[in-house]
Amino acid sequence: MHRPMKIIKITALCFFLPLLAWGQGGRWKITSTTVSESGWRQMQVPPSLRELGSSDFSDLRLHDTAGTEIPYVLKIDRLSTTGTKFNYLPILERKITSHNTLVLELGNEEGSILKELFFKAAHSDVKKFCSVSGSSDRKQWYAVSSETWMEEMNGDTGATSYLHIQFPPINYKFLQIQIKDSAHYPIQIDAVGNFRGSETRGKLLELSGAALDVQSFAKDKYSLLHVSFKNTQCIDVLQCQIASPAFYKREATLLVKRSAGKNGRSGVRWIPVQSFQLSSALPSMVYLMNFCEKEFQIRIMDYDNPPLVIPRVVCKQLEAVVIANLEKGKKYIMSLGDPNAQMPVYDQSSFLPAHTDSLPHLEFDNVPSRAAENSAAIKKGFWQSPLFLWVCIIASGLVLTFFSIRLIRDLKKQS
Repeated sequence: MHRPMKIIKITALCFFLPLLAWGQGGRWKITSTTVSESGWRQMQVPPSLRELGSSDFSDLRLHDTAGTEIPYVLKIDRLSTTGTKFNYLPILERKITSHNTLVLELGNEEGSILKELFFKAAHSDVKKFCSVSGSSDRKQWYAVSSETWMEEMNGDTGATSYLHIQFPPINYKFLQIQIKDSAHYPIQIDAVGNFRGSETRGKLLELSGAALDVQSFAKDKYSLLHVSFKNTQCIDVLQCQIASPAFYKREATLLVKRSAGKNGRSGVRWIPVQSFQLSSALPSMVYLMNFCEKEFQIRIMDYDNPPLVIPRVVCKQLEAVVIANLEKGKKYIMSLGDPNAQMPVYDQSSFLPAHTDSLPHLEFDNVPSRAAENSAAIKKGFWQSPLFLWVCIIASGLVLTFFSIRLIRDLKKQS
């Protein structure tokens, strides 16, 4: 008796699993306008579609209306900094650890945005790995980059040269640079600095749908901003729009939500990931790196000052563009949202034109919709088709009927 019941349960499970898998196989899509001339085109991946797929674009696909997959090249804009006047940063502390690691603590009292540093040093052809940390008080340090190359910038024949490192954009008041020298003697560094009068460039798209909740904790002397989205968003720049007071200078910390378990119980905690300064004398832009979250918090230390009035937090992301060679008279479908998709490997990158920024744009004429609702445009495997679903239903029904009849016969024999 137990054996038929066990088989019935297993068969019932096999019946519902195809239903679940089939229901979750839908992708999100947008459709382009008709291509006017054959040739290379660039197509923006709108934030409304990007938020529905994988943050690394591994599930991004391009098809024509017949369902043929179109090779493409993905181009994500970058923040770039330009400047001419060199600005020296004060070296507050210099020490060498027992492992021959040179540690430099630098001052950035103005809270300038930094994403690279130049080191004036004696000529050396030895490459170094560095780690970069930031702090607002020289007590609590936050990781910025765990491993970045230090490389020589020029080939002057003089006794000195400039070494260069890059890291995510930050505006900490203090920086700590650890130059790992375990395999060699330390490098002689005379000065450290950056270029003043720099301008940060990059095409940024504003994200919509951000919900903002502001709370003030007078007893603990801080304010808390909670920003949330419907879906996970990849954010490159944050900007707090501050209405009042007219003059302010506050320390702020960005926190993200993470699961945490203790004593067998599940829970959550908010972890600090970056500190920055909000000042009426400085731009309110905060630059982030690899920051993809559905919700986050900003803790602002008010101390004895009135809380900042912040009606809005603007979130922006760098533009992502798909470049492909398209045919005249056709429409194309861009889709995202398959959790099982692997990163595609195309050979189009070897044949791109020299200046992709000047390529004609191909616009899209609708907002994202479920690709499964109009699935004729994208070819699917047999297991994703309605026919496969009906085969599973009929086969599971026959098996259930067979074992149900057998179970009834067994019960009659026992009675």
